Amino acid sequence: MSIPTSQSAVRHEVPALRKGLQVLTTLGAEAPLSMADIQRRTGLNKTMTFRLLRALADQGFVEQDPTTRAWSLGLRLLELGSLVATRQNLVAVSQPLLVQLRERFAETVNLGVLRDDRVVYLAMAEGGHGLRMSARLGASDPLHATALGKAILAFMDDRERARIVAAAPLARQTPHTITDPARLVEELAATRARGYAIDDQENEIGARCVGAPILDPAGRPVAALSIAGPTARIDGERVNSLAAALTDAAAEIGWRFGGAARPSGDGA
Repeated sequence: MSIPTSQSAVRHEVPALRKGLQVLTTLGAEAPLSMADIQRRTGLNKTMTFRLLRALADQGFVEQDPTTRAWSLGLRLLELGSLVATRQNLVAVSQPLLVQLRERFAETVNLGVLRDDRVVYLAMAEGGHGLRMSARLGASDPLHATALGKAILAFMDDRERARIVAAAPLARQTPHTITDPARLVEELAATRARGYAIDDQENEIGARCVGAPILDPAGRPVAALSIAGPTARIDGERVNSLAAALTDAAAEIGWRFGGAARPSGDGA
């Protein structure tokens, strides 16, 4: 993604958002503050300051002391900061194992997490054969069409999995993509039984991927690992060795991350 130029930044600027961020920055530098203090430091008028504070409070980004009526940052920001820190820690813990898998198999290794019912590529170790897959760091793909996504879906809570599967039409990425919800449910059950997922040209023609979930202490998937490469190199026999290495690495990351033991494949 390119960084916007000054002209495009001005064209796409959202004044209310900019002013809201100004309020948050002001409270971050010095709090608690009265509304009058916030007005003086930001240069906003009384009506705008009041509206921004109310909107931010509704979302938990700021809070007001009921006694002093002073404003400070809210817990929602702490939650978001914790989420960022957690994901950064996940990458730091996972990166050495991604590199080990890449060195061992000379294929691209991916780390993905769930976001907005899609899988986002959080870290990658590019393969050594000079062939790049279509996935890019920070990009996202459908859960149902990827080994990363299916590994996450298969091991999540039954109700949440059912919600995601039923939420929207399953987009056809390639002629091999599973678009029938009933068939996807069967595929996810098979994934739980064997402990790993397979994407057989379902997201990209000519590419095959194997994925394994990274579980937290309660057995819930916090992320997934995958190894991806051309179908000519990742055949049926090699899938088994990749799957064994992936599930071991995923269990190691889960353990280092304060997580669970290796997925047993029993669907529990």
